Amino acid sequence: MKVCQNLKRTSAFTLVEILVVVAILGVLAALAVPVLANSGKGARLAAEIAAARSIASGMQMYAADNNGAVMPGFYVRPGETVMDNDNNPITGQTAKRYPWRLAPYLGYDVQKAFLASGQKIEDPTQRQYMISLIPSLGMNTVYIGGDDRKSPNPFNPRFAHRFAEQGGVTRMVQVHQPSQLIAFVSAEYNDSRMGGEQPGYFSVEYPDRNVAFRHAGDKALVVFLDGHTELLDREQLRDERLWENQSEIGFAMH
Repeated sequence: MKVCQNLKRTSAFTLVEILVVVAILGVLAALAVPVLANSGKGARLAAEIAAARSIASGMQMYAADNNGAVMPGFYVRPGETVMDNDNNPITGQTAKRYPWRLAPYLGYDVQKAFLASGQKIEDPTQRQYMISLIPSLGMNTVYIGGDDRKSPNPFNPRFAHRFAEQGGVTRMVQVHQPSQLIAFVSAEYNDSRMGGEQPGYFSVEYPDRNVAFRHAGDKALVVFLDGHTELLDREQLRDERLWENQSEIGFAMH
């Protein structure tokens, strides 16, 4: 009997041993948290890159279907019909923003193409509007395609030449260096009702209005007009030559 009692006593964990195990598990958990966090950030970046490539491809197809016209930054061309994935017509500002005009070229896969940063649409009745408003990537609307809220308005024939002179493009043949011209950038918007910055916005402007530096090293994902992507920081995005249509001579002069 005494032998059995001794065996039972020696097989049990002591309080010190339990505390050591708990401490080790705590250390391992602390080490795992940043690893998992970085894994999540990497997945979000990968999703945004995939979305960027889809959007860039859709933009090229849009131009091909419209005789080389660049998709407007904020405008609906006369006679252009914009529809959602249920074949419902879209009008107003929702139609003027780029997502639903590109959606047909992306198979209406709006979740992957426009909500790659984890945006949530709580109210289903607002889905059409919100997808147009908060895509993960904002378009360089001031210089690419044009924005009828801005001056000069490229859609008014009286001011179209001024828009081109100031670095704007409305047709692909006008682009001097597509690999050096920003088309889309990681975006966000400020909503005090939601507690501050929220992911996604349809328009970005030089140098960093609505730009989201949400990727590693405080960088934004940038999609150039030729379709390639880069991660750029705030200082790099202050180079206005990347936002405007610049010739090789224009780059050399700066």
